[in-house]
Amino acid sequence: MIPEAGLGAADERLDQARLDTLLERARRQRETIEEWRVRQAERALAATAC
Repeated sequence: MIPEAGLGAADERLDQARLDTLLERARRQRETIEEWRVRQAERALAATAC
């Protein structure tokens, strides 16, 4: 799991806004991959039901 808080505060060289953007992008990517995984599982199950 990606730490949601404290990373930017721990190192002032890190831009908090950029970290927030990257965390949001990672969250969206994780959701997309999960959707793909579910679709693939549904297809596999449908193929075995025929």
